[in-house]
Amino acid sequence: MIDSVTPDFDLNQLGGDILVFSGTGFDTLDISQTTVVFQDSTICIVEDATPTTLSCLVDGFDASVLDPTVPYTATVTVNGVVNEDM
Repeated sequence: MIDSVTPDFDLNQLGGDILVFSGTGFDTLDISQTTVVFQDSTICIVEDATPTTLSCLVDGFDASVLDPTVPYTATVTVNGVVNEDM
């Protein structure tokens, strides 16, 4: 379950920002089974997890479909369990 993400605004459209998701249920032993994907298919490369946080590096957004006026959602999947709240 995800409670929050920081930062939650003003992401660099070219990528490079580190997002930190706070919550519970993150796999600290095998982060290769965790994915973070934005609604436009941009990925956030998972770098680290603790029992209560998950950090990832945002890849560049596709400029041809980017709409900075609309909030983007991210889907976090941990060991096959999907959370689409953010």
